[in-house]
Amino acid sequence: TSEAEVTEGENIVLEVSRSGGEGRSSTVILTTSNGSAQSGRDYKQQSREFVFLSDSDESQYFTIETVDDESIEGDSTSNEDFSVKFEAVDPLDSIVGSDDIELAIVDNDKPAVFDVSAAEANQDDNGKDFKVDEAGSIELTIEKTGGEGRTSFVYVSTKNASARSGADYIGLRAELEFSEDEVSKTLTIQTTADEEIEGGDGLGEEFLFRVKPLDEADSVNGDSSRKVTIVDDDE
Repeated sequence: TSEAEVTEGENIVLEVSRSGGEGRSSTVILTTSNGSAQSGRDYKQQSREFVFLSDSDESQYFTIETVDDESIEGDSTSNEDFSVKFEAVDPLDSIVGSDDIELAIVDNDKPAVFDVSAAEANQDDNGKDFKVDEAGSIELTIEKTGGEGRTSFVYVSTKNASARSGADYIGLRAELEFSEDEVSKTLTIQTTADEEIEGGDGLGEEFLFRVKPLDEADSVNGDSSRKVTIVDDDE
């Protein structure tokens, strides 16, 4: 074969065989060579000499280990490649077909997409943002889709708008870790009670809840910053 592919973390096994060469020994050297895949990072570099004795045509095997990492290679749909060079030591010997075998490593790591949701009672009228009663709490659920083959991280935080952390709500900052099989995590934000008519019009005050993936390959569905309105209970 002149090309082959394998999923990262699996071994590539090449069969080395000889025909002809009766009455003498033959030697061939196989050596890996980088392409977009890099030795050490994506596979374990090898160079090996195979000796076929004069009275043996038994096949031998060249095994290459690939590395199962959690990095998304390229655009997550493309493979990374490297090659194996065949070289006959005796110039009288030859290689059948190409003396280079192109090998592809298929990435098994996929990007994650994050979203934020809340209970129906906490949904704002626009269907995108949220609301919470003064002196109440809101549970925000960070949901993950995708992210196969890897651990994903997302940073969440609140940011003041007309509402102020400490005075109107308890702010938070957190880095959340999602293992490959985790699909959601829930956070609670508490608001505080006062006797002021917020904003002077009784419409309440607002803060922002922000979601930022730590890996640039991951993304947020829709807006990464959502408005949370604290509904004033003072008249």
